[in-house]
Amino acid sequence: MKVNAVIIVTAPQGNEGALSAFDFVAEFCTQKHNSISVFFYQDGVRQDYSTWHALQKKYNIKLHTCVAAARRRNIDSDNINLSGIGALVTACSATDVKMVGFNPHPPFRHPHSKLENGSSKYLIILHNHPNNNFLAAEALDIALGIAALEQKVSLLFSGTGTLQLLIPDSLKILAALNLYDINNIYVTDISLKNNNLHYKKLKLQPQVITSEQVTALELDNDIILSF
Repeated sequence: MKVNAVIIVTAPQGNEGALSAFDFVAEFCTQKHNSISVFFYQDGVRQDYSTWHALQKKYNIKLHTCVAAARRRNIDSDNINLSGIGALVTACSATDVKMVGFNPHPPFRHPHSKLENGSSKYLIILHNHPNNNFLAAEALDIALGIAALEQKVSLLFSGTGTLQLLIPDSLKILAALNLYDINNIYVTDISLKNNNLHYKKLKLQPQVITSEQVTALELDNDIILSF
């Protein structure tokens, strides 16, 4: 049976996550009729692309490197395929995609039917501390990019990612979410408690949900990405 997969690599070259992603793709490609697209994002743009290109030449896999993430990190663009978020959405939205892999935080793809306009429902979980280099900002970037392509996007702040609700730079972006029809914004009650945050003091007031409600939220979405 043919299986199409999308792998999102966020770990840099030499990291255990990047190595496991490469090994997985190499093994996956040996299975007859399988096809795969790889999207390098965040620190995942820091790769030894020669090894990936060798795999691409042998199995005709598709490699995409996020142009914004590469430019932020001054990555030499020679001999790599720079792509926008649209390439990721196109790959994930293909009707025959059976699996979406994410490295190092695995997402899920639920076999839901698409919305009436043909779009998918994405849940993006933000868990990175706001001071963690570009990572927190890039999670919001991908949310806006996906929403701009007329996909349904919800946000869930979890762990130290909840602190993004206090940072002025993040709040400027979050204030514009309604312009992209991103109206479903959530935070877990345990994350507020663990970070000593009081809901009423937050300038942006997302919906507070329990762990049980998180499970229901995940089941209600087609694709879950975690940053």
